[in-house]
Amino acid sequence: EADFTVSGHTVTSVDFATGNQAILLTLDSLIQNSEVITVSYALNADSDSQVTDDGAGNILEVIAGQAVTVTNVPSVLDVSTTSGNGPFGVGDTVAITVEFSDVVTVDDSSGIPYLTVSTGVANTSQQAAYASGSNSTTLTFNYVVQAGDIISDLAYSATDSLSLNSGLILDAAGNEVFTVLPTPGALNSLSDQNAITIDGVLPTVESIDGVIGTTKLYLTLSELVTGSPSTDDFT
Repeated sequence: EADFTVSGHTVTSVDFATGNQAILLTLDSLIQNSEVITVSYALNADSDSQVTDDGAGNILEVIAGQAVTVTNVPSVLDVSTTSGNGPFGVGDTVAITVEFSDVVTVDDSSGIPYLTVSTGVANTSQQAAYASGSNSTTLTFNYVVQAGDIISDLAYSATDSLSLNSGLILDAAGNEVFTVLPTPGALNSLSDQNAITIDGVLPTVESIDGVIGTTKLYLTLSELVTGSPSTDDFT
């Protein structure tokens, strides 16, 4: 914290954000609308505390009193769903809602914003594409369950999982809004407020057995099923 100074405030913690391409400074007091803040950064003598890049080891350039006027732009309050908790199968749509602190407008003429959600399968994810809500405080993103998705509690992947994808989310004055999401699993996150179950694994026939001297064949399935099978379905 000693590396950074902010006029009118004390820096209480320093963290990385947006995939380590931004630095989040937490202050001891609230920032006021239209407040002019001056930020400075000086190298810490302790090399372990210096901000370096992930390649050549270059140290963050010194900031000598850079001033910025902070305007009150909308930010994300919570993420939830209007679809219930499921379970949802292949082809089902889960509507995920993102609530902002003020009215926002979506410009998707150059790209459709989306949320990245975890699928429950290692190293894979799905996109929930923006669907509706422009000119309101709540945007809806639709996630369509794909074959193989298996999730006991649907969640987005990270705090930066809302991607603009070359689109824009703006406030009434035309400013870009803050799109940082609540930490997955934390208060006001999707998985905190809901317990959405996804089962995109299709039942399969594991074995077929016949009993000599009878007219019966037994098809053993990979999981319990329900329904009303018809003779027309089998040949």
